[in-house]
Amino acid sequence: MRDRSFAKTLADNEDAIEEVVEEEVSKGNLPTREKVLKKVRENRAERDRETLKRKARTYNKNELPLVIHDDFYKYCMDIIEPNSIDHIVTDPPYPKEFLPLYTQLGEVAKRVLKPSGFCATYAGTYYLDDVIERMKEYGMQYYWTICMKLTGAHATVHPRNIYQGFRGILMFQKKPVRKHRFKTLDYIGDSGGRDKELHQWQQAEGVFAKLLKMFTLPGQMILDPFGGSGTVPVVCMKNNRRCLCIEINEKIASIIKGRLIKTFKDM
Repeated sequence: MRDRSFAKTLADNEDAIEEVVEEEVSKGNLPTREKVLKKVRENRAERDRETLKRKARTYNKNELPLVIHDDFYKYCMDIIEPNSIDHIVTDPPYPKEFLPLYTQLGEVAKRVLKPSGFCATYAGTYYLDDVIERMKEYGMQYYWTICMKLTGAHATVHPRNIYQGFRGILMFQKKPVRKHRFKTLDYIGDSGGRDKELHQWQQAEGVFAKLLKMFTLPGQMILDPFGGSGTVPVVCMKNNRRCLCIEINEKIASIIKGRLIKTFKDM
């Protein structure tokens, strides 16, 4: 059955075979099944992204979550009214060079969140202590960590000799700190896997949906300062939350708008 499926994939993607053969031969390598399938996925993802960009031309901000193409820090500090956002749910980039973004996120959260509003942010485990210190610099109070089980092969953190089996989602709260209204389990065992078709750091909808149900209420305004693939506004739309999504890359912002249009029509 697997060979039959692979044969059909080859028949439907002759262009991918030619690309792989040409590229590998030029490098003195042999083309393999895995390389062909990878190229097929890449080509399919590129077609999907282009389709969503075209859909973005009909984006209507009056009926869909608002997507802003801008630098999140500038927009949040200049445009968003203080104390106007119920909660922040976001996934900043993890590499070391992006750590200063968490300092900016802490300052933004202090300004735009309503009193006692939560900021739920993904964070790379390797720099967890640094992230917490940066968020606290502007008075955001560390509240708790939600542990999300990672599916698939475990990544190896070589400097620490660790196979990573979870990712931490840090919860901060704007003062005054108040006890969360619901008893909430701090573990998400089924992340639903990850889809990388639209963005290299794309996360599964299921995790964000669970976070919304844990810490937010229907009708509340959610801010995502790092739009990425648009998973947060999509999940907000599906779960009756309002959302303001900011993305610094114009092309990716267009993809988010297209994804929202497609999701809205599917709903």
